[in-house]
Amino acid sequence: MASPSLAVLCVVLATAAAQLPDFIPTCERGNGLEDCIVKAVNELRPRINKGIPELDVPALEGLRIDEVVVSPAGSSYRIVGRNLLISGAENFRVFRLKADLPRNTFYIGVEFPDVKYTGQYTMNIPTPMMRINGAGFVNGNATSIRANAVLEGKIVKRDGKSYYNFKTLDLDVKLGDYKIRLDGLFRDNKFLEDLVLSMINERSKEFAWMAEPLAERAASQKALAWANKIAKNLPIEDMFPESA
Repeated sequence: MASPSLAVLCVVLATAAAQLPDFIPTCERGNGLEDCIVKAVNELRPRINKGIPELDVPALEGLRIDEVVVSPAGSSYRIVGRNLLISGAENFRVFRLKADLPRNTFYIGVEFPDVKYTGQYTMNIPTPMMRINGAGFVNGNATSIRANAVLEGKIVKRDGKSYYNFKTLDLDVKLGDYKIRLDGLFRDNKFLEDLVLSMINERSKEFAWMAEPLAERAASQKALAWANKIAKNLPIEDMFPESA
C-alpha cells in the first residue's frame, strides 16, 4: 500500500515550482512557506492523479508496485507482496507539514480515508499454534490511514548549483481499520483459511503488526526513489527562492 509515498511525492513537487511548468504554483521562503506548499498540493491534485509524464511522476490512479518484502532482522516471519495495484490514494489530505531548510529535512503528515489493493502474496509466519505458510492472491481495503514521514537529505553541488540528494525517508503508518482476503493461505484447507481470515478481520487492531510494516516498506521505497528522481534536476535556489 503505497499511498503515503504518493503524498510525499506531491509535497516534493509542490516545493519545486520554479523549474516546473506554469501550472505549478510558486512558493517563496518565509513564514508562509509551509502553508503555501499545502495549498500548492491541493491545486496540483487533479494533475498528479493522472500523472505528469514529463517529470516521470506516476499517476495516483492505478498505481502499481512490483514487489515489497517485510522480513525484520531478528524475526522469523516473512511477507512478500507482488504486482500490487493500489486505488483510492488520490483522496489524500496533508494535515501537517514542516520544512526545515537548514537541516534539509521535511516533516509530512498525510491522511487517506479509504485505499483498496489487489495483488499476489507469499507469507511465512510462525505462531505458537501453527506455521502460516501460504501463497496466492490478496485483496482488501484500509480506512482512516494516517501516515507521518520524515524526509532527510544532503546538498550536492553540480555546475555551480545546489541540489537535494535525499538519503532517508522514515515513515510511520497507522491503519484505522482494514479488511483483507488471502486466497491460498492454508493451501487446500478452505475451512482453516476462512477461520483465520475471519479472526484477522474481526480483530484487525490486534493484527496491525502484520499490515502496517508492509504499508510502510512499500511507501518508503517508492517515495524515496521518486523524490530523488525529481530533486536531481531541480536547483535548490529555484525550488526555494528568497522572498522579494
